[in-house]
Amino acid sequence: MTDTVQVGAQVEAQCGRCHDATNHIILTMDKGKAKRARCTACEAEHLYRKPRGKEDKPPRRAGSRKDDPETAYKKVLEETPPGEAVKYSVKAHFKAGQRVAHKSFGEGVVLRIMRPQVAEVIFLDATRLLAMDR
Repeated sequence: MTDTVQVGAQVEAQCGRCHDATNHIILTMDKGKAKRARCTACEAEHLYRKPRGKEDKPPRRAGSRKDDPETAYKKVLEETPPGEAVKYSVKAHFKAGQRVAHKSFGEGVVLRIMRPQVAEVIFLDATRLLAMDR
């Protein structure tokens, strides 16, 4: 392979059919850059794609940063006025900001009323939808 890029030159390029970087022959040029190439391994003609390298991989996007449940729970607990937690029951009625004591999930705080019979409650490990007024 040569360093000079011109029509007929052999270069390494990414082949879509081979799914690998293989030797290619440049077929057309545009403004000093290779446009089309032919793979010497499979004879496929396609747009020139420079070979992938470790440095060419796009950086991974960072996922959205959400507070972990424990941090969110502690934050809500600090913002909620202290008071006695009401024992959870399906028959009970709850209001946003009210503390709830659940026998399985522990103490939580009602974030909002989703529907007339469903409350969103945050606990130490997760946010859950609990039935009420039934």
